[in-house]
Amino acid sequence: MRQRPGNKSGVIALSSVSKVKALAGFTIYGACKSFNDYFSRSLSEEYKGEVDFLSVSPGWVATPMTDGFKKQLEILPEECADSALKALGKVTHTPGHWKHKIATIL
Repeated sequence: MRQRPGNKSGVIALSSVSKVKALAGFTIYGACKSFNDYFSRSLSEEYKGEVDFLSVSPGWVATPMTDGFKKQLEILPEECADSALKALGKVTHTPGHWKHKIATIL
């Protein structure tokens, strides 16, 4: 990816707000999402200026996995993807959507 002539390359790593907000029954999920975030941020430093890395840590996204949970500030998958693509190349990590930025404060 670093050697692509004239083209910027980017990698989006999907983390989760669960990396910092524990949710019963999702211990391994949260731990893996924490790893994804750390790994992406580390690679961002290692390949700074060559490859853009973005760690996205969204809150509730409307998927089959989230059915049956009480959800605050839920967004659609398309909203999550759109927000991530807009952030790529500008920052190294983001909650992905303004609603999820608010959710991390609550």
